[in-house]
Amino acid sequence: MNNGLLVLIFISILSLSGCLERSATELKFSKPDNTFRENQMIRGEAPLNYASLKKYVLKPKCMSCHSGTDAKPKNDPIDFSSYETAMVDRFVPLLLKGKPEKSRLFKSVDSGEMPEEGTLHPAEIEFIKQWIKACAPKETPDTMPDECENDDDDDDWGNEDSDFDSDEF
Repeated sequence: MNNGLLVLIFISILSLSGCLERSATELKFSKPDNTFRENQMIRGEAPLNYASLKKYVLKPKCMSCHSGTDAKPKNDPIDFSSYETAMVDRFVPLLLKGKPEKSRLFKSVDSGEMPEEGTLHPAEIEFIKQWIKACAPKETPDTMPDECENDDDDDDWGNEDSDFDSDEF
């Protein structure tokens, strides 16, 4: 037999083997994605506290860039490793307790700027908003506070009337 005929027979066998039916025992089904069903935050059942924020949003979507000694940005690191490190005073404040619309954290996720890779579910963004509105509590509050105790009286950085331009940083 010549080589051309062998190649033709080989190709024929390959193409025929691809047409054969597979038996039912060879079929495998993957487990359905229960991400949303198992996520208390998405279902609106997560307690309004830092532990929930960290478990459902920060750890899976933010802490790869914002934790530990390599936290970004380098000039003013945001470290979500603990409540205390997240609340550290920064040159540009991360949040203004009680004021999500003026908070860097909320504005960056609401605009889609963060996380840099991937997106947040609308329920996660709403949770961040409500958490900041509730004064960014470490523990679940009994009631929604009327006012928050802010460490810094100067909350004009997020106001359109201020001289500060957040795009400079």
